[in-house]
Amino acid sequence: MMQVICGISLGSNCGFHTFSSAVVAGARQALMCGIPSMALSLEWKDTESYEDDLVAAAHFCLPLIRTALTDSQTNRVLDGLFLNINMPTPFSHNKGFRITQQGSSRPKIKWQVLPSQKSPFGVGLCKQTAIGVRVAQLGLAASAAGAARRANSSSKCIEVESIAGPPNGSEGAIHKKKHHFRMEVTEMVGDGDKTSEFEALRDGFVSVTPLGPRNESDPDVLRRLTEWMGSFVQLDTSLPL
Repeated sequence: MMQVICGISLGSNCGFHTFSSAVVAGARQALMCGIPSMALSLEWKDTESYEDDLVAAAHFCLPLIRTALTDSQTNRVLDGLFLNINMPTPFSHNKGFRITQQGSSRPKIKWQVLPSQKSPFGVGLCKQTAIGVRVAQLGLAASAAGAARRANSSSKCIEVESIAGPPNGSEGAIHKKKHHFRMEVTEMVGDGDKTSEFEALRDGFVSVTPLGPRNESDPDVLRRLTEWMGSFVQLDTSLPL
């Protein structure tokens, strides 16, 4: 019998964080290869979390891991699914397990332009052409947000270098300009009901979220998209959605 356990990650992976989470990606990849798996994450806080919490969290999850491994032999419950487990801090005060859905929690980000031309400490460097600067900013924002979350810090600095060449068909110097920004995570937004993993952590529960190898599309969304696109393009509607 084989099972892939990804984690324990130092930092929760709830809501939209699951799309950029390494442990969730590892568990999903294992499932796609036909191997039962789960992702484990601990809501790590510098002033409240300790290494003993990791040991306690691992022992706490052993019954679930063993039962999931047994179930994988019969495919009774977890066939085509893997479990995303998020554990609260302080872990010694957890209230037990709660089954949850993937929520929509995400960090609310505020950007501040830094006037100094000197690179601030801890920046990430990205060189892109001028047309790709906004894409680079979005990519760095996601990376910075993940880094800030992992380090339990609300702010990170990044550096973007804009490289602009001369107009087409002409010769001239290439101009470079560096821009420095400070990213601040002001709050977490997006969830407000008891069904999400983020709310379960807030309430002190260990959240258990079943996920699949792909993102399912809501039937109502597919219907509305069909009606919208059908108003200006020709669509194949021979197959039911």
